[in-house]
Amino acid sequence: MSTVETLDRLLEDRLGRKQMAEIKRKKATDIAAERIAVVKQIAEIEAEREAGLTDLTEKYKEASGRYELAHAEFVAAAMSKNALYRKRANTSGTFERKIEKLRHELRKNADPRIDEFIRELWKLEHEVHHECKVKEKEVGFFNKFGYAKTELSSNHEDVRNRVEKIRTARKSAEDLKQNTAVDIVAAIKKIRDTIPTGNFSFTKVDRQEPGVMSAE
Repeated sequence: MSTVETLDRLLEDRLGRKQMAEIKRKKATDIAAERIAVVKQIAEIEAEREAGLTDLTEKYKEASGRYELAHAEFVAAAMSKNALYRKRANTSGTFERKIEKLRHELRKNADPRIDEFIRELWKLEHEVHHECKVKEKEVGFFNKFGYAKTELSSNHEDVRNRVEKIRTARKSAEDLKQNTAVDIVAAIKKIRDTIPTGNFSFTKVDRQEPGVMSAE
């Protein structure tokens, strides 16, 4: 390579490096400008946010204050209510114990005929319980093959109703012990008359005959 060519190449390399350096500087300048613009946008948005939140923040603080006050009043009211409830329950319990003590005296000194009647009712309830029955009778044929059709009936419902009447009567008899202005004989008769007597009624019990073919 001649001296001239060598000088030309060196000149080109220097110019190229200079251009690259210029490009890099410009790129760095552009990036810096972009970053400054972004920072400016962030600052503007933050300022806008603060302006928009200032009024809401004040209103939130006011609302929070009202809430704290209301909550404190609620807690105080709840504590007062609970205290009054306990005091009321204790007061009621004190009077109830006094009343129950006096009622016990009335029951203990009541006419002995009342206890005799109550024992009679206990015995009657026991006897009625043992009257539960189920009846089955043949009522014809199911179909041409001659399968027998039977019908079930039970007095369970009537027994149950009579037992309830007996229990109600027993409760009424217990109440008689606390009544001092009553004709015991007449009162017992009136209670006894509320209990049904006589035979128990039977009602049909619906059921599917096991192993029986239905009519075609």
